[in-house]
Amino acid sequence: MKSLRIALDATLDDEPTTGISLYGRELGRALERLDVRVERLGARVSGDAPRGALSRTAWTVGVLPRLMETRPLYHALGNFNLPLAPPSSCACVLTVHDLIPLTHPETVSTPFRLQFAAWLARSLQVARRVICVSAHTERELVERFPSVAGRTRVVHHGVEHLASVIPDAADRARVDALD
Repeated sequence: MKSLRIALDATLDDEPTTGISLYGRELGRALERLDVRVERLGARVSGDAPRGALSRTAWTVGVLPRLMETRPLYHALGNFNLPLAPPSSCACVLTVHDLIPLTHPETVSTPFRLQFAAWLARSLQVARRVICVSAHTERELVERFPSVAGRTRVVHHGVEHLASVIPDAADRARVDALD
């Protein structure tokens, strides 16, 4: 019987594959292999609580807080995506992959950079724990947001995903040989 239950941010699950969406899908699969009950919340049409026609932002602000009331743990996977006021009964974990919109503002639009900064700052306020995918990201995060110090942990990407992106076993073997 699966005793641990984790709700994962699945808002990118039905979208074109990105590094963050691949991370989320593979993290969910790895947790399930460890006998964790994983609920995928907020995908457009799939998962345990699809958002339908709502935008990711509208769903996160308007629907997610109600869903969190009955869940012990919610893990936001994409640098922010935590509600403005989550219920205190649900522990929030946030994964921060990088701070590129803040460290290299020329690579993104001004509206995206401003939205990223605001959502990240608020998500850091409500997250009980923050996973950084590298020590570099952790240093940059703590430097810019000192209040997060002590709540961060470095957890490197490490979920095997070659089978999902390289379906041919011979091709996977050639990639494995590069290590």
